[in-house]
Amino acid sequence: MRNRLLLSGGVLVAVLGLVAAMNWVDGRTHASTQPPVTLVTVVGTSTASAIPTQAVLDLGVQTSASNAASALSQNSAISHTVISRLEQGGVTSQNIATNALNVYPQYASGSAQPTSYQVDNQLSVTVTNLASVGALLDQAVAAGANQVEGIDFTAQNQSSAYRTAYTDAIANASARALAIATALHESVLGVQSVDPSNGSGGTVFPIFAASSAAATPVMPGQQHTTVSVRVVFRIGA
Repeated sequence: MRNRLLLSGGVLVAVLGLVAAMNWVDGRTHASTQPPVTLVTVVGTSTASAIPTQAVLDLGVQTSASNAASALSQNSAISHTVISRLEQGGVTSQNIATNALNVYPQYASGSAQPTSYQVDNQLSVTVTNLASVGALLDQAVAAGANQVEGIDFTAQNQSSAYRTAYTDAIANASARALAIATALHESVLGVQSVDPSNGSGGTVFPIFAASSAAATPVMPGQQHTTVSVRVVFRIGA
């Protein structure tokens, strides 16, 4: 009886070993029959354009006086005048915001005590009527704004421009992958990974000197959004 059990156990071990060997051989055979796959990395790019719908003006009033109170008082009076002129030009109070208000002591060379004080009041002005941007700049400067940090044009449909740019960038990458696969007499089998980049865009908007005949010319132009995507494709027979 004991010999029969030992024999049965040996047969079982032999059978299990045979099954394992057959599975290993079958796996190797299956793997060897898989067609080779090549990974190809391509970069697709695209640029989409949008018409600006509003402008943000960064204006500032800078004053100085022998003491901080006088410098702040002068700055306050001028800033009120600038804001009033902007509102008269059609800008609502909700679209005028104070970005920063700073008081700086000024020192003469070698002096440990302040000789004067400087006050900077920075305003952010949102303009929805783009045709009035030049005139508003002239009015603000005439009212006492002595700093113009820049103009930022934005478009309400900027999100749509991004979607269009990414769609076209993917199509561009796919076309490049197909061209490579065709040249190698193979086919595009699928996508391994996609790595989108952050979009960049914008346009330089020149501001020219004002003349007595017309307001300062400010050209909104177009907003250009450029994106790129790095796509890894699988190609093979």
